[in-house]
Amino acid sequence: MPESAATPTARRLRLNAGQWALAGLLVVLLLSLVVSSLVASNNQRASTETYVRTEASSTNVVFTMRESLDYAVEAQRYLLGESTRRATQVSRALLGQRLNVRDENGKRAGDLATPAFIEALSALDATIATMPTGTLTPAAQLQWRGALTPRIDALASEARQLGDRNTEAFREGVRASNQDLLSWHVLQLLLLLGSLLVGVVLLIWVAANVRSGYREARDTLEIEEQALNEARGQLDRASILERGQAHVLERIARGAPLAVVFQSIAALVSEGVGGLGVRLRLGDRVVEQRATETVISNVVVWAGSFGTIDDPHEGVLEILSDGGPVDEHGAMVATRCCDLARLALERETASRRLSHQATHDALTGLANRTLLLRQLDEQLATADAGDRHTALLFCDLDRFKMVNDSIGHAAGDRLLIEAAGRILGIVRTSDTVARLGGDEFVVLCPSMETRKEATALAERVRAALSSPYVIEGKEVFVDVSIGITFADNSTSSGADLMREADVAMYRAKQLSTSHINVFDSQLEAEVAMRLDLDTALRRAIGREELQLKLQPVVRMHDGVVTGFEALIRWQRPGEPLRSPDDFIPLAEDNGVIVDIGRWVRRQAIAILADWSSAGIGSGITMAVNVSAREVREIGFADDVLAMLGDYGVPATALIIELTEHALLDLRTAHSALAQLRTAGVRVSLDDFGTGYSSLTQLRTLPVDQIKLDRSFAATLDARSPREHAVVASVVAIADALALDLVVEGIETTEERDQLIAMGVRRGQGYLFFPPLEPVAAADILRERKAIVSSGA
Repeated sequence: MPESAATPTARRLRLNAGQWALAGLLVVLLLSLVVSSLVASNNQRASTETYVRTEASSTNVVFTMRESLDYAVEAQRYLLGESTRRATQVSRALLGQRLNVRDENGKRAGDLATPAFIEALSALDATIATMPTGTLTPAAQLQWRGALTPRIDALASEARQLGDRNTEAFREGVRASNQDLLSWHVLQLLLLLGSLLVGVVLLIWVAANVRSGYREARDTLEIEEQALNEARGQLDRASILERGQAHVLERIARGAPLAVVFQSIAALVSEGVGGLGVRLRLGDRVVEQRATETVISNVVVWAGSFGTIDDPHEGVLEILSDGGPVDEHGAMVATRCCDLARLALERETASRRLSHQATHDALTGLANRTLLLRQLDEQLATADAGDRHTALLFCDLDRFKMVNDSIGHAAGDRLLIEAAGRILGIVRTSDTVARLGGDEFVVLCPSMETRKEATALAERVRAALSSPYVIEGKEVFVDVSIGITFADNSTSSGADLMREADVAMYRAKQLSTSHINVFDSQLEAEVAMRLDLDTALRRAIGREELQLKLQPVVRMHDGVVTGFEALIRWQRPGEPLRSPDDFIPLAEDNGVIVDIGRWVRRQAIAILADWSSAGIGSGITMAVNVSAREVREIGFADDVLAMLGDYGVPATALIIELTEHALLDLRTAHSALAQLRTAGVRVSLDDFGTGYSSLTQLRTLPVDQIKLDRSFAATLDARSPREHAVVASVVAIADALALDLVVEGIETTEERDQLIAMGVRRGQGYLFFPPLEPVAAADILRERKAIVSSGA
């Protein structure tokens, strides 16, 4: 060590006798402070543990006192005839469990009880054991009062004394513990004052040493500053590479062309290796940076590869020179630049991938809506006014949702992928196939010679998509509805063409024969009318345009009304009254059905509540129609039950009616129906016979009632043996499955008589009552008669 560095250190260590004594005193004080703090901490912990154990024992005794008093109270209630002997014994069993509970000291609660308490408890137990079971009669109460009352009072008194003694002992322990803690706190305060004194001494000592070493530190700082200046110079030289890297990274981040980025990398490498030639090769692309000489050398003195994860050796960076090998610094620069080239290549690959993902469907790989609309607009902009036609086919798979729910979403995705492949196998190479999402596909067909060619293509697509699919070893069938539209001079954008194709597809779904439809001007008018109807329907509730009609359900043999079905009507100003068939399908499409359904349920439940208040609604049920979309709403069952609770209407008075299609489509929502049925709400299978329920499905569906469609009652007038047998079989099935059966649409006495003969007990129809205003329905209930017209 140099003398200049050793001398200050030696001077700092030369202490006189007074300084050594002060240092020794400081050490002693510090050790005393540490030891005292440890002792105080241990005593604090021990005191806390003692307090916790004492509190645990006290708590156990308190609970024993409470259980004892509960036992005494229950015995008193038993003596007064307000409780049974079994309830008293249960209370005694709880007290027994409490007596066996052990606290943290391992003591049972029973060990803390006094002999007098145990004696009083045993006396009461013995007396109750001899008393009669069940509830005491007044005579038995008089008989046992003299024997039982003193023992109850004795147990209660001993329990309270036990609690009082425990409380006093606990308080005494707390007072002793607090006194001990106070002593330790005083000691700790003294130790703290001593510590502060030691701190002051140490501060004075450090200040003296700092002052003596200030000059040495200043000299050392000057030496280190000189070394820092030298290091800064080296850092400036190294930062040339860093700045070059930052420049290249900026170009990569901004998405500069790959050739531009490679040129920057080559220039950076050349600068880092002293101006030598550099060449980057990536497939057919070659980027060169000339050396300072006029002619670039072809001798490779250093080479490194770069590429993507799929092909890490796709590109090569080479340093060219006629001289010797590249030094260590140059190799480091070249290696870093290989990493930059790899990063640029991965950036371009990711950019291409993201561009593809932004314009293509992730599941099928087909074009998405964005790419389709762009190509549509480009086609409309470049199409000539010749004889060629631009066609757009809008395809929507029918029944796909039901298939998807039954076989699972993963299998449904495989079906969509196969459907996409079938379409691609049919269309021309110039056509564009896109998936809009869900089960909707669109085919853009430019330059078609005739419109019939587009129709023929739609037929082939429909035939291909309607063929069975084999998914997970099972045959699956779906159908497809296709709307076709053609661009003309009035077509302003691809979005307009898409809307026309969508409208044509919607009409195709409504066709009972062919599921292919071509857009025309009449459809345009229907769309405008549908849009107007959609807007008006969304405001119908707020404008109080909806009405509720009630059609009675009667007993067939005597016409007595047993319930009603709530039927909605829409009275739009200036228009005739609309039936549900005119607007409910639209409400289901636009989602307003949820609000409408809730309005119907609230109105129906409110009517039941009014009838109950008037004393005319006893035993009357109200059936309301519910769509599958409503049941799928989160909290549907809770909302229905909350309405019933708000109006004080029993759940058994409400019947939820769903169609066969809705019930089969709601397999995932059966928990909501189960919740309603558990509460007492009944579920009815409406329009039975018009859907596709099998007997097996009828057995497993969560229903309590089936309503036979009106079409079956109408066939009875023809006296056809086959139709008669069909209806009779439904009646038999309902009886066998213990389902309530209601026949709808009974309009003649002949239909009524035949149904009664078959065993049908309840029905509804114009023969009995048409849909009524709620006031008229209330009048019928007041009369409590249902009149059957024998001549109607």
